[in-house]
Amino acid sequence: YKLGNYEVATFYAIESLKLKPDYQKAQQTLKQCYPLAITQRSQKILKLKERKDDDRWEDLLVEYMALQKLNDALGSLAPLRDPETGQGIRFDLRDYSVEIAEAKSHVAENYYRKGIHQSRIDDSKAGQRIAAEYFKKAMAFVPNYLDSASRYEIARQNAVTRIAIMPFEDKSGSHNRYGAIADILMDQILDQLMQNATDMEYTELITRDRIEALLEEQE
Repeated sequence: YKLGNYEVATFYAIESLKLKPDYQKAQQTLKQCYPLAITQRSQKILKLKERKDDDRWEDLLVEYMALQKLNDALGSLAPLRDPETGQGIRFDLRDYSVEIAEAKSHVAENYYRKGIHQSRIDDSKAGQRIAAEYFKKAMAFVPNYLDSASRYEIARQNAVTRIAIMPFEDKSGSHNRYGAIADILMDQILDQLMQNATDMEYTELITRDRIEALLEEQE
């Protein structure tokens, strides 16, 4: 509180009161800090609303969710009473679910538009991957937002890099003394690639069976 970290002080006071609801110092700290924490966030929201860019909605969402977190934490407390007067201590709690839903919708729309723009201006694999990520972000804020799912899949397919690992030939002259080294090596490389989920989203591995079939066709 003395450092001006009113939000942090509010959470500390709440935790203290969970352990000892009648702890008067924590009650006093909470009564002082909570309104100041709300005011700080509300002032940030007013400044963000003055901005004209669409990116402000994601910053607004952060503020609304922080306010909701504050209120949820305070609402989790049992009813408080001043140990000296016996009177109940009340706080003005507000539900920010409407504001959060509105902000999420705007954020999803912003990423959706960025995805459409990116997919049109850059048809390279790198450009299409960026577009796919925009559509994925739109769905992270609003599941199945408009046709983001289908647009994401189209962009992802356009961004896919296809990798074939050709069969290795064992030229050690050991006559398989150490086992199927070529097969083991190929499997290890595939395992390493598969462990990176982010890259595999935009990578298609051509299987050994398909490689062998293609080689047979070429022969």
